[in-house]
Amino acid sequence: MIVAFIFFSVSYIFHPARPELGFLFSFADAPYNWENWHDQSVYFSVANKLVDGSFSANSYPQTGLGYPILSIPSIILNSKDSILYHHSFFIPNLLMFLATVYVTFSLMKKSTKNFWLPILGISAFLFVSPYLLWFVEPWNGHVVDFGIIGIVYFLMRDPGEVTKKSIIFASLLAGWIFAARYVDIIWVLPIFVAFFIFKPKKFLYFFPCIIIIGLVLFSHWVYFDDPLMLLSNFDRFTENENGRRLYEKTGIGIFNLEITTLGNRTFCLFFNPSNCIPPETGDDYVDNWWFKALDNKIPLSVYGLGLLVFSPLGIFLLLRKYEIRQKSILVGLLIGFLGSFVFYTSIYAFPSGWTPFFRYHIFWIPVFAVFSIYGLNFVYQKMRLASKEN
Repeated sequence: MIVAFIFFSVSYIFHPARPELGFLFSFADAPYNWENWHDQSVYFSVANKLVDGSFSANSYPQTGLGYPILSIPSIILNSKDSILYHHSFFIPNLLMFLATVYVTFSLMKKSTKNFWLPILGISAFLFVSPYLLWFVEPWNGHVVDFGIIGIVYFLMRDPGEVTKKSIIFASLLAGWIFAARYVDIIWVLPIFVAFFIFKPKKFLYFFPCIIIIGLVLFSHWVYFDDPLMLLSNFDRFTENENGRRLYEKTGIGIFNLEITTLGNRTFCLFFNPSNCIPPETGDDYVDNWWFKALDNKIPLSVYGLGLLVFSPLGIFLLLRKYEIRQKSILVGLLIGFLGSFVFYTSIYAFPSGWTPFFRYHIFWIPVFAVFSIYGLNFVYQKMRLASKEN
């Protein structure tokens, strides 16, 4: 954990788009630091308006309050001239990162009864993948990272280890996911459905999640007179002329569930992102956006081969090992993953902006890294046994 803390802090300090740090020079000119990126500026603005009492319906973020509110303590405790005010997401992101690393390592260690293979898996997070870079930047998807691996940690245990507290903590994480990114709760719901099929009386402990969802819907009723009005990032694209140009001029469509399209984009995600850059339209805004969105992307295979290559084997072995309740929860998780992958790969904005990582797909890495280490441990044990016999 100390090593993870050090690497996170160093990566934060030397990030090219971080805002000014008083005792260090800034790597990014003011217009280019992440305080001025669209999503990040919304997070900062929402938190500030909540603090000063100017929050209104027009201020409500399109993906919920669950992430922006994490910066409120830092904003309250510091003036606008303070370093901590401009880096109000540093501590929340650090804590979620450390928690994700700890839980991932714990699951790896518990499943393999090994120490060094989990160290290898966590090292891949820090050195092979852009996962650390992803977590350094303020994104509401970090709630989903921690939420998914946390729910797996609390619910996918041996039957005797799933306590009331485990279910309550898992339900709180599910509610938090909804509060931060409405649609992403869909990916964890199959886990809970599978769990409550075998433990229907335990549904009472899901109540904390229902309370959080109820509070979110109540806030929508207060601000929009409609509790079921769930805002969408797509609204600003479909209603904005520049947004429409990005998919209308290229003929991509907002959603595309054709097998050929999903297959081609999957190839781009894993191997060659530039292959999905649409033909030039002659519109500089459109052509430059798509080029910048895909040309600098890191293919999932670059770090996937290190973190995920053994995950299919690990999943197979766990399905064979688990008793029926755990097996059903694992199947529920895989259903959620498949739904998430298809959804985020089908949308026209699947490149997820100009970041070097695919942020709509990256939050599944910890879970599949656990499966991969489990599969790798099986191969290691077989090789070790074979070498002893020889």
